[in-house]
Amino acid sequence: AGVLEFDGFNWNVITVPAAVYTLVAKDNEILLGGLSGAGKINDKIQSPRSYEMFSETTGIFSSAYLQNKAYFCSEDQIVIYSLDTHQVELTIAVDSAMRKFQGVYTLGEVVAVRTENKGLFEIQNNVLVPLEFAVNNVIFSIASPSQKTFLIGTQDNRIFTLKGRDLKEIVPEQADFLSHNIL
Repeated sequence: AGVLEFDGFNWNVITVPAAVYTLVAKDNEILLGGLSGAGKINDKIQSPRSYEMFSETTGIFSSAYLQNKAYFCSEDQIVIYSLDTHQVELTIAVDSAMRKFQGVYTLGEVVAVRTENKGLFEIQNNVLVPLEFAVNNVIFSIASPSQKTFLIGTQDNRIFTLKGRDLKEIVPEQADFLSHNIL
């Protein structure tokens, strides 16, 4: 398995131990999550670039970024990695009432964790607390380059923008077509 990198002239394969399902790219940092855990790609100064694992939590399928921290999600754990210290700060395990984690998302100024049985939670002081948010079935959240506006999609085929605390639904002209063919 590997990650393709294009340097402007050539394609290079950076070898990783297994399939990669999610990544966080911030400034010069590239962090990956996947089947065998989470890790980072070394600096561009080194050649060839290599992969260094920092978490052996397997089955990572979702990631988010906020305030110089990367959040990686598997069905049973959330791994929080600091881009300041270059270390895992915390690993949070799912509890039986939640059943399993279904994703991690940046929603404005919070990182939200979706659970199978209990809806959305946010990470506050290293613990999960219920999150009061207008939509509970988030399946994606994409930040603008400025990290101030977010495009949010839900499991019931709705699309929203979030800017600050202002959540607005976008109703496309072709909503029926989109709900049957895209989301």
